[in-house]
Amino acid sequence: MFLDRLRQAGPSAAAAAGWLYTIGSFCFLLADLVDWWYSRLGCFCYKKYEEVYEKENADLFRYEQGTILGHITRAEIGFNFFLSACGSVLYLAGSILFIPGFENYVVTGLCLVILASSVVVAAQSWKVYRAGCTSLTDRRDHLFHFVNLFNDTSCLLMDIFSGLGGAFFMVGTTFFLPQYYTDSPFGNNRPAGLCLCGSVFFTLSGVVVNCRHYCSVKPHEQDSYTI
Repeated sequence: MFLDRLRQAGPSAAAAAGWLYTIGSFCFLLADLVDWWYSRLGCFCYKKYEEVYEKENADLFRYEQGTILGHITRAEIGFNFFLSACGSVLYLAGSILFIPGFENYVVTGLCLVILASSVVVAAQSWKVYRAGCTSLTDRRDHLFHFVNLFNDTSCLLMDIFSGLGGAFFMVGTTFFLPQYYTDSPFGNNRPAGLCLCGSVFFTLSGVVVNCRHYCSVKPHEQDSYTI
């Protein structure tokens, strides 16, 4: 909707873009909140499962329960997914400011989307790094090994696609800022095209998620970190 030809349709195109962006961001947030809730073990509200969690992962933790480092290592996954959810919250907040009626806050909305994108890139990069530090043959080996990335290809693709989506949105939205934006076909299409590429990558990530949950991964094969 932000492409030059569509923008020429008038205020209705801008209104549709703002509302669609907001709806998409809201759905994105719901998905991330669900992911975080099922990955919160060791981080938040998991007393009911604490004993089983510690028993199943006794050979995985490097530090004893109750120590500062022990709390950090146990909360790592939950905090990683919480960071993704924070990015989605920022996306939603920024997209709302693109709805007609908030014209005076568009720059604030752009800044929130750029911040959201950087948070998503950081969160997804962290997930990829954690995957590289997870060995299927030696759970005590916490060093990064490139081969570990392919232990779960669907998860790797999901994280990479989301990270690329955030990266494209970060760069594309930056070109919408007043100091970089020019009201011309190229000035409209460059940032809009980059954001469109970001949307494609986010969509691909969603497709992989659905294939993973409904076609590939069986319930008993889910990560032991989740409930």
